[in-house]
Amino acid sequence: KKIEENEANSIKLNKTLKSYNLSMDDLMDDHKDAKEDLTASKKEVEAYEKLYKEYGCKETDTILDCMDVPYADGLTRPVTSGKVTSECGLRLHPTLHYYRMHEGIDISVPTGTKVYASAAGIVSKITRVANPNKANSSCGGNIVRIQHLIDGERYTTVYMHLLSINVSLGDVVTSNSVIGY
Repeated sequence: KKIEENEANSIKLNKTLKSYNLSMDDLMDDHKDAKEDLTASKKEVEAYEKLYKEYGCKETDTILDCMDVPYADGLTRPVTSGKVTSECGLRLHPTLHYYRMHEGIDISVPTGTKVYASAAGIVSKITRVANPNKANSSCGGNIVRIQHLIDGERYTTVYMHLLSINVSLGDVVTSNSVIGY
């Protein structure tokens, strides 16, 4: 009886997922990506604690000020070539097949292309995945986040779907720094 109930629940769940253009595999991928992001967040906190001690920062200091990260005048394109394949704004999601906000700009480049920091800043978070070549990584594969101070405002740029990462947490970078490929 329990097996029959579980099978009925499974069928019901799969129908619900299908109505949202999702599958059980999508949920499992999302769970795995969320675990990888949590691991990266824990490493980020540990790195900041280490940097704050190493540089003698006060709790009221921002990491950018404490480490004397260079200010930037603006953002530059992170690759020297490539085609913009998706602008920032509302778009039809490529795998979920419904409209949602896209908070970035996608630039298509060949595998192995150098990716530069868009401005001077500090590497604030790195998320690594076991298989960056997996086409359907739901959360962006290998990811680098960099904090910047531009015209007195703090910004974070995010570089996703990287084949490899060339920086470490806490690295100070400039627009000439290759952060990944």
